[in-house]
This record gives sequence, C-alpha cells and structure tokens, in this order.
Amino acid sequence: MKKEVFSKNKNRKVLAFKIIFLVISVLLLILICFFVYTKYLYSFECKGSECFIKRMEKCLRTDYINDADEATWKYEIKGIEGGLCRIDVKLVQAKEGELWVNRIEGFDMECFYERGVSAYPEKDLAKCHGRLKEELQTEIIKKLHSYVLTNVGDINRSLG
Repeated sequence: MKKEVFSKNKNRKVLAFKIIFLVISVLLLILICFFVYTKYLYSFECKGSECFIKRMEKCLRTDYINDADEATWKYEIKGIEGGLCRIDVKLVQAKEGELWVNRIEGFDMECFYERGVSAYPEKDLAKCHGRLKEELQTEIIKKLHSYVLTNVGDINRSLG
C-alpha cells in the first residue's frame, strides 16, 4: 500500500511540475511575441507635426501623414539602421505647383538622420535616396538649366 501512495504522490508531483512548466513556457512565449510586436511590427500613429517631430528626435517607430498646402507626405520612422534614424517618405498627393509634380505622386525615398535631429525629410534631399529624390533633383536641374538659358545675357553682364 505504501508503494501505491508513494507512486500516486510522485505522479501528482510530476504532473504539477509539467503543468507549471507549461504555464511558464506559454507566458514566456507571450512575452517574446509582445516584445517582437512592439519592437518590429507596431508603429505609433501621430496626428500632428509636434508628435512627429518629438518621435523623430528619439527615432521611435511612427507613421505620420503631413497634409500640407502644397502636398500630402507620408512619413514612416522605421528606427535605427546602421547607426542612423531611417525615415521612409512618400509623396501621396501633389496639390499645388507645376504639372510635373503630379507625375511623381506615389514615389518614395529613404532618408537617414542622426538621432536627435528633427526636420521634414523632404527639405534636405542630401540625406535621402530613392526614386522620389531622383525625380525631384531632375526637375530642379531642369529649372536651373532653363533659368540659365533665359538669363545668359544678364549673367554675362554681371560677370564682366
């Protein structure tokens, strides 16, 4: 009889240990999933420029749509990449300006800033690369070329 009681107690202890181990394993898995979600998948959505600027300074994952007068820009702060803060910029809609601007709607670029910097990324194209940057630079060069050709006489007089 003592063997049966000992065996039942031993089985209960083993079963209790297995249950505790299972509960701890599930809780650990939940914590790991929560960490991965908040670190790599979740992105906070800003409703105003102040929120975006503060989160950019800290390089915290953020989505923000800047509905400015001339265009609607979408910013996605992706986090630290290679020691710099990565921000993806997309031209959602051009509202004002020349006709060529409509042609580049939907194009995007990646911008990289030092941590602690806060600015609208499309204002400093030197920190960006991608199709949107290339198209913007092409149009700037065309405008400069046209300006020089139009004002070549005035430029010669001012230099001479």
